[in-house]
Amino acid sequence: MKSWIRIAVGVVSVIFAATVARSAPAPVLTRLDVIGVVSSKSPYYENISQYQMLTSRDHGGPELYIETVEIGYVSSSTVHYNGSLMQEKRAIPLTYSNGVVYGYKRLWYRKGSFTSGTVTCKATSQAFPFRTLTDRLNVR
Repeated sequence: MKSWIRIAVGVVSVIFAATVARSAPAPVLTRLDVIGVVSSKSPYYENISQYQMLTSRDHGGPELYIETVEIGYVSSSTVHYNGSLMQEKRAIPLTYSNGVVYGYKRLWYRKGSFTSGTVTCKATSQAFPFRTLTDRLNVR
């Protein structure tokens, strides 16, 4: 009886060892960008290019949404509008076809009346060399 248990445990151990996925170290943060803006005054998504410094649409009203993209893993990520911290509404993982996560798209939200101002993003890498990246966008 004991030999059957040892064989069963051995077979289960081999199967388990074969199915455990090995993962690579977390990728270093290499990119942080504002990629989109939506507001009450301009309710349609405005794409922001990588080097764009000013929105092309006139934004304003009681609600502001900012979308950012991070390539690499971060230990902390924040977005401020005119110095006030914005609330993160959602984070969508960016994955390769094999399911490995390589970054995130994040949606940030601020409620309160505004007309124009500056959005400042900041993220710090979770992996060595623990770099901090920032991005800035003027919202008109």
